[in-house]
Amino acid sequence: MPQPARAKPKPRPPPARAGRTGPVRPEAELTAAPAVDTRIYTVRGFRVMLDQDPAEVYGVLTKALNQAVDRNEKRFPPTSAFRLAPEEWDSLWSQIVTIKTGRGQHRKYMPRVFTEPGAVMLAAI
Repeated sequence: MPQPARAKPKPRPPPARAGRTGPVRPEAELTAAPAVDTRIYTVRGFRVMLDQDPAEVYGVLTKALNQAVDRNEKRFPPTSAFRLAPEEWDSLWSQIVTIKTGRGQHRKYMPRVFTEPGAVMLAAI
């Protein structure tokens, strides 16, 4: 006796690719990265970004970014990431002109800045 024909199974959707923040789905909405050119300053002859700017680009807190850099200190030579001196921060702060109001809105520590190699290295940690 002949076997009855089976229905073909429906094709499965492609599996989600695993990203750093979880699965990446095709229907995920893309967001534009903030303009980087306006966030580059010159300090000690280097073109640098303040730690708060890569933190915003990567979607993490500045504190978490600095903790990750502290844990991976060997990856960041002094020419790729360094803390500003108080005089440098005062000079740079006067250029930024944005002052946040309210308690807990100001920095407790001098900001860390990243040169181009340091900013690239941030993507690996």
